[in-house]
Amino acid sequence: MEFSYDINGYLKQSKMFLSNPQKDRIGTIADACEIKLVQNFNNLTELEFTIYKKLNGEYNDLYDEIIKMRLIEVQYVGWFHILSAKEKYDESSAEGYKAVKCCFLENALIYRKISDINGVFALYDVGSPDKSLLHIIASETGWSIAHVSNSLLSKYRTFSEDTVQIYNFLTTTVSKSYECVFQFNVYDKSISAYKLDEIGSLTDIVLSKKNILKEWEKDDGTEVLTSKMKVLGGTDSTTGNPIDIREVNPTGTNYLVNFSYFMDNGLASQSLINAWNAYTAKYNSTVTNYITALNTYKTKVAELTTLNSQLTDLQSNQTAQSTIMGTLVQSNNNKVPNSSDTGYTLYQEALGLYNSYTSQIYLKKVEIITKESEITTAKNALSAISSTIDWSSNFTQVQLSELNNFIFQNEDYEDSTFVIGESTSSEEAIEIKLELMQNAANELAKISHPQYTFTTTMSNLFSIRDDKDSIISYSEWRNKFQIGNLITIKFTDTYYLTVRLIQISINFNNIEEIECTFSNKSRLDDELTQLAETIANSGKAANSYSLSKFGYDSASSINSEVRDFMNSMLTATKNAMASNDNQELLIDTYGLHMKKWLPDQNIYSPYQAWWTNNTLLFTDDSWNSSKGGIGVFTDSSGNKTMSVFADVICGQLLMSEKLYISNNSGTYTINNHGFIATATVGSNTYSAGINPSVPSEIINVKVNGVNKLYVDTVNNRLAIDGALVAGSININNRFTVDSTGACTATALTLTGGAINIGNRFIVTTAGIVTINSNSLIVNSSNFTLTEDGTLTCNN
Repeated sequence: MEFSYDINGYLKQSKMFLSNPQKDRIGTIADACEIKLVQNFNNLTELEFTIYKKLNGEYNDLYDEIIKMRLIEVQYVGWFHILSAKEKYDESSAEGYKAVKCCFLENALIYRKISDINGVFALYDVGSPDKSLLHIIASETGWSIAHVSNSLLSKYRTFSEDTVQIYNFLTTTVSKSYECVFQFNVYDKSISAYKLDEIGSLTDIVLSKKNILKEWEKDDGTEVLTSKMKVLGGTDSTTGNPIDIREVNPTGTNYLVNFSYFMDNGLASQSLINAWNAYTAKYNSTVTNYITALNTYKTKVAELTTLNSQLTDLQSNQTAQSTIMGTLVQSNNNKVPNSSDTGYTLYQEALGLYNSYTSQIYLKKVEIITKESEITTAKNALSAISSTIDWSSNFTQVQLSELNNFIFQNEDYEDSTFVIGESTSSEEAIEIKLELMQNAANELAKISHPQYTFTTTMSNLFSIRDDKDSIISYSEWRNKFQIGNLITIKFTDTYYLTVRLIQISINFNNIEEIECTFSNKSRLDDELTQLAETIANSGKAANSYSLSKFGYDSASSINSEVRDFMNSMLTATKNAMASNDNQELLIDTYGLHMKKWLPDQNIYSPYQAWWTNNTLLFTDDSWNSSKGGIGVFTDSSGNKTMSVFADVICGQLLMSEKLYISNNSGTYTINNHGFIATATVGSNTYSAGINPSVPSEIINVKVNGVNKLYVDTVNNRLAIDGALVAGSININNRFTVDSTGACTATALTLTGGAINIGNRFIVTTAGIVTINSNSLIVNSSNFTLTEDGTLTCNN
């Protein structure tokens, strides 16, 4: 705590400035009196003062401005909220006065809420701010995140809060679950999270009556100590019951005990103390062996999980091959295809793979049986260790009877943020239970001992000036005398205690003394500091609606390899659904509507679903259109069909009586008429296809819908309508066309048809030859034509 000093080094009252909530300064509060400042550890700092309407005959200009919810800055200390400005009048005041009560600006977080904290959350995760509590709170309130201890970064917890007040949520539920303490900087509006053992430091300050200690009072409280505590977590989805610690507790029980207070303070007989000390030493050494055995058990469980996953894959692959075989048998008139059947090769390949998987499945089952036996052995080893620390074998009946006198049970330790979900692996479940047990053990260590509070009155350290002859430098002490630090108090010559400074109270009407409170508690809970809890709990029962519990995340990412596209899509979607939130379901006369609220955008996600009695539809644009669906659909002709519509359908085997497939550009189509590939260039459309339902087009090439290559089903031959460009033809060396187009024929027989060469040489289908004039040029030595029409040819 910082204070103001005058030029001579004497403590003076800090200036106080009145401001609006946005910190616009209104003026300086100059005439406040009876000022009391109380700084608390891990709780709200308080400010009280009185302001008179008229003082020394002068009216106070700010009197009417000091109202509820305005801010006051105390110089060097921080910003305060005005909680109340109670106006009073009595005979001592001519015009009346206000009794003003304030608390630190973090109080503003009492009146702020966050919603839909349902699922698994980290305290701080910069990679997933939508699942990071501090990021969510910072985004909602405008406060920033200053510091988070490294040991808190790997902690994830499960919450089910529909609406909750931020300050209460942080300082109670979150603080307990993550075992941390929050500190609020009201100047820069920032939040920090620390482990308790990281806050404050051990100082060399020793307070006694020989220096500044004047009076002290020790209060050990009225709470009954707890020496035995049952430990419960949230829901275990595998059993439907709350999580307990039997599996990870060396004693095999669901409770913890701590009798150290009774043993250390001579409340037990020496015989029991000796036996308990021996038992404690044995227990501590046994715990090491138990943890080693438990780690072995965890490893075996993880290995069994992997083996079962591998077996499932093998069985799925074998089932796929069995389906292929069954399909081929069915298509072959319910007979296994033989070597002459078209499906023979495919069937043999599937049969070979099926048999291979059969062998692999057998070997994998043998591995699983072996691993299960190893797990049983590991369990037996844990049981054997537990039996060595059983009370009945370590204490006599007399000692057990005496020990029974020290068993005090109060509230069970319950933390519903520890949850085992359906997707939680066995090894993760063990980690959850271990951490739950450790948190409970830490709590029991505190409540099994008295929670001391020391209230002291001492000379005001902040107003004492160092004497040149003084052995102690009080100015150096001031820098160390900070809330949260550990201070040693010497009550008597033989009684010392080092405790945490958790409250400093200064009354500026008497700056010569201060009141300080020290304790081994982590916070003080007086009437004012419980204000946050009172406000937060006032409507909690009505506002909180637990939708579901989700799986705990141990902060270790799942590293198994993705086997294929389908598995990756299914796994990713399942994981997203397992940690999803803000889901809304509406059932009306039109069916079931499913959608997700996006609080950061203040809209519903455009990805929604709608389920009627026989159709499930999906949209990605908030029902401007439907993206896909499953169920009964009606086509443009009014025909109803049971269909599945989706951009991607993924599986291992696709069987269909009718098939229609087209790509985005429309260049190929597979439908009931076979396969068609098309391309359009300019005004021409070219296509190639296979159509088994029309024999003449079982293979076809078309230009603008006209066949150019097809099967002539009349003469059962391939027909070509077109030209041969380049290349050559050779038919048994009797008819050839070379690359230049020259044609040579040997023993050419033309049956049917006709020949027409430029309308000059014509052979009709009847065999009549017509040669137009000047169309036949012959050499007279080997070709003669007489007048009577006789044609003679040599050779």
